[in-house]
Amino acid sequence: MGKDVLRVQVLHEPPGGVEGEKDAPHVGLKGARGLTLDSIEYDDTGRFALGGRVAPGRPVMVYLDNSFVGSVRGGNDGKWRMVPDKAVEPGLHNLRVDLVDEDGAVLARLARKSTRL
Repeated sequence: MGKDVLRVQVLHEPPGGVEGEKDAPHVGLKGARGLTLDSIEYDDTGRFALGGRVAPGRPVMVYLDNSFVGSVRGGNDGKWRMVPDKAVEPGLHNLRVDLVDEDGAVLARLARKSTRL
């Protein structure tokens, strides 16, 4: 992401921790089948990056305002990260992250509203 000012929104685990995960890293949104969204980063130009966790090799699809942004697979370390080519305009947006099977059927979904200033 360029040399512009970078804003990071780290989504922290809820008070009391994440149920069933003793020493888990911070989690912002946790869905079924181990899908998480842990961070949203963006810079002054509107470029953004997302990161979370999912089982290694599992496909994750990202949508912004119901428009497909891109897909990525979980790494060997169980983490996923995406830096889409598309910039985001300032304002309130609907963000959706789907864990899908190899045929594209949704297995788990995370959704939240996110504001870019």
